[in-house]
Amino acid sequence: WLVHLTANGFGGCLADDMGLGKTLQTITLLQHIYDPDELKTVTSTQPSSGNITVDQSGQLSFFGDDQPDEKPYEEVISREEKKIIPASLVVVPTSLLPNWKREIRKFSSLSVYTYTGDQKRKEPWKSFDRYNIVLITYGLLRRDIELLENYRFTCVVLDESQNIKNPASMTYHSVVRLQSDHRLVLTGTPIENSLKDLWAQFNFIN
Repeated sequence: WLVHLTANGFGGCLADDMGLGKTLQTITLLQHIYDPDELKTVTSTQPSSGNITVDQSGQLSFFGDDQPDEKPYEEVISREEKKIIPASLVVVPTSLLPNWKREIRKFSSLSVYTYTGDQKRKEPWKSFDRYNIVLITYGLLRRDIELLENYRFTCVVLDESQNIKNPASMTYHSVVRLQSDHRLVLTGTPIENSLKDLWAQFNFIN
């Protein structure tokens, strides 16, 4: 579902309950965007049992283990020919920053950079292309939005997106200034007070 939304240019609201893996699903999506070969490696090495095999797409097959003679087109393209994809921004509450760093390093091959807002660097976006994911807190985003809006991210992900439920808040007005190709919000509580909470989040992703 997340890959479908990304491929078609739609924003998404992943509103699973707490503990169901919103963070891991998002990391998997980003892994798919930046290095899908890593995901193929997992599926292609699954053991077969009897006549049941795993095909190139990761689907189970009951019709033997015949494999195509030619490699998929994507595998023919060398890494040098692949286009450099701009970094993605993940905005998180301060308390969840260590968790995101730990999960990214544990479950993916993605490179991650924690934005600290060093005032000595007037153009921080110049180093973003060296990483796949840039982590930032809502507080630093509000403070440095005039710098961050100069970079076009591949994805902007808001964790605990109920933080922007008030469309009159500075946080909301900051996140809508960000430039990106795709937008995703993660929240276990998309509506806390009224439908206006949900409107603010959907106005951002759309």
